[in-house]
Amino acid sequence: YVEAHDIEAWFSSSPPDLEEELPEDFEEYLMHRESFLNELDRKYFSRLLSLCKGNLSEVSRRTGISRKTLYRRFRELGLLRA
Repeated sequence: YVEAHDIEAWFSSSPPDLEEELPEDFEEYLMHRESFLNELDRKYFSRLLSLCKGNLSEVSRRTGISRKTLYRRFRELGLLRA
């Protein structure tokens, strides 16, 4: 659990020097991170589409994501035919 003194300590400490803490290959890290997250989304939404028998309205209801946003994301992930 996070307690009040944890938050106070975090805010009172000096911010990290980002130049020193970022790896040299940070762009490569971001690329791999995005690829990993897209694959995670693809698997999640594929499973959800299967559970909802392809009904995007049901997927929208269950996730709280608008159908318009789901259509856009599904196209980005290659889950919808063009």
